[in-house]
Parts: sequence; C-alpha cells; structure tokens
Amino acid sequence: MPLSIARAVKELMISDPFYGLFLMQIEKRFDDSIPTACVARSGIDTVLLINETFWNGLTDKEEMAVLEHEANHILHGHLTENWSIFPDKTRLNYAMDAEINNYIDNLPKDCIKPEKYNLMPFLGTKYYYEHLPEDIKEPEFDIHDWKDFENLSDAEKTIIKNQIDHIAKTAAEETQKMQGKIPAGLEDYIKNLFKKKERIFNWTKYFRRLIGTAIDVQLRKSRKKESIRFPDASGIKHKKKSNIVVVVDTSGSVSDKELVQFFNEIYYVWSAGTNVTIIENDAAIQRIYQYSGKWDGKVTGRGGKIVPPSIVIY
Repeated sequence: MPLSIARAVKELMISDPFYGLFLMQIEKRFDDSIPTACVARSGIDTVLLINETFWNGLTDKEEMAVLEHEANHILHGHLTENWSIFPDKTRLNYAMDAEINNYIDNLPKDCIKPEKYNLMPFLGTKYYYEHLPEDIKEPEFDIHDWKDFENLSDAEKTIIKNQIDHIAKTAAEETQKMQGKIPAGLEDYIKNLFKKKERIFNWTKYFRRLIGTAIDVQLRKSRKKESIRFPDASGIKHKKKSNIVVVVDTSGSVSDKELVQFFNEIYYVWSAGTNVTIIENDAAIQRIYQYSGKWDGKVTGRGGKIVPPSIVIY
C-alpha cells in the first residue's frame, strides 16, 4: 500500500474506525491509467485504484472522504448488484454517487448531491437513476467500469459478496471492541451480518431420535434441586450431551457459498446441545479442532477433491 494512502487509512481508524478497519483489508494502489479513483476487481478480489496526481491534490480531510466514498461503493453492494437493466452507465455512476454521498462529509467540490437537484436524500441508486435530470452533466468524481462486474457469473458474485461480508463483519467486531460506531446507512447491513440464517434441518429433533445411548452424562450441582440424602445440600443434576464429529470438504470443488451454508448448519448442530469436533479434509486431513459456536470464515485445504461432508456420532 502506498505510504500516503496508508497514512490516510490510519487517520480514518481514529476518526471513523469502521472504515479504517474495513479498508485495511482491501488492496489499495496508485494507478495512473484512471483519472481519479475507482473500485475494480482483480479476479474475485476487490481493489481500490487511485490516480496519484489526483490524490496529491486533495486535502487530508478530502483524502479520508474519498476513501469513505469508495468503501461505500463496496459496502452498498454496487459491485454485485444486477445493473444490466440500467443501459446508461454514466447516469448509473451519477446515481450511485448520489446515493452514497449523502453519508459523507468533506468530499471534494462538485461531488454530486441529491439536494442540488431538489431530490430527497437516502432514496437509493434506482430512484436517483430515474429522477436525476435527463441532461445531467457533472464532473465525475470517480469513474467505474461497471461492465467489469456486470459480466460476473452468479457464483462469482456470491463469492465476492461473501468476501465483502466477512471483511465488513470483522471490521464491525473490532469497531465494537474499540467502542466505535457503525457509520450511518450501514447499520441494517451490519446487523444482518450477525444474524444466523434459519436452519435447513431440525438437528435437535434428529439427534433426539438418533443418538439413543450415544451420550455423555455430565453431572453438576444445582441449588434448585435439593439433595435426597443430605437435606439443605445441593442436589445433582444430570445433563446429557452427545459428541459429534463433522467432516467438512474443503477442496476446491466446494464453493465459498457452500462453505458458508455448511458452517451455518454446523452452528445449529452445536446449538442442539452437542460437542462438535470439526475435521477439515481436502485430499487429506488438514485440521482438527473443537467448534465453539463461531466460525472465522477460514478453512484449510481448497486443493484436491474428497467425499461430501458428513457427520459422525460417537
């Protein structure tokens, strides 16, 4: 990362921790083939490109505003939405900027704002595309070739979205630890990242029917239950808990979306009252560990092909 961009990101971590933490995980580099700034893709990775001459002409506050602007393009789903229904890509770019500039202060002059055209703020890209003047001609603050994302397959879009969601969730967790605030306009998006999706299968009912005697009996004292032998003493409470081994296929034939689905179900296996041991398996066993109810979004392997993921009860 060029030093001056790194400095601006560090300053953002102080003034707006979420943006700073998010952008720390996004590749950023100078590229003089573009006139100002844009988000682009490198394979399935997202990259922020900035013209160095343009960057050097900005004040410190404008630099941070530009970084926030580009981060908002990513966080508002502008990379993975279906924009093919909007034929005028220049107008689409204006509309996207009108949507996200509502949330950003200290942008360079001439940046498009809805109120300039007597339009209400916070109404979304589609609304601004349809309601901006037909003859709008503004200096374009940042230029994006959305065709670069338009030609992505649904699977590629899902992978990119999952990567962005994971980065955003990590940034939100760290921001909360620092007692920072989630930026305006992103609260619902971040809140949804922490929601568990509905389980596909009723694991609780399944284990009750299947496990039979394949359980550990854990004993613990309980003041709510009086001892039969010793009055006024704590009683003993029996707690049954099964032990589950989940073998996860981490080979390259399994998509990132499928891995997310796997671990969503593993959460419900764990929450059904089981001890879960995960074996990540590619062409060979890669990692064995105890699941604690949370997945960090990472797996080992992604090379050869193995059998489908399975569950073993012991």
